[in-house]
Amino acid sequence: IISDSCNHSSIVIGARLSGAVIKVFKHQDTSDLERIIRHSIIHGQPRSRRPWTKILVVVEGIYSMEGEICDLVSVVSIVKKYKCFLFVDEAHSIGALGKTGRGICEYTGVDPASVRS
Repeated sequence: IISDSCNHSSIVIGARLSGAVIKVFKHQDTSDLERIIRHSIIHGQPRSRRPWTKILVVVEGIYSMEGEICDLVSVVSIVKKYKCFLFVDEAHSIGALGKTGRGICEYTGVDPASVRS
């Protein structure tokens, strides 16, 4: 799991409880996100160096503590480039963003099929 540093504590706790390896990228820093993904792909799993079977990037549509909107277009571009999975927490963006309130995907014009909300 590669998580934004400002993700809500419920995401952080859930990630820890999952038992997955967790890496954190600087808030809204897509260059840092790409660097961490590349490092993970190049070096593989920590002990065995085997390639990862899944890399999951986790962001929020609207960051609850900052009130900032995710740069979803850039995140989706990176995720597609490296064939990762993307999970977007829409807890605060559904009803608040987009012409009809459908959230960050509608607001940014991103195809919802490219993310897991």
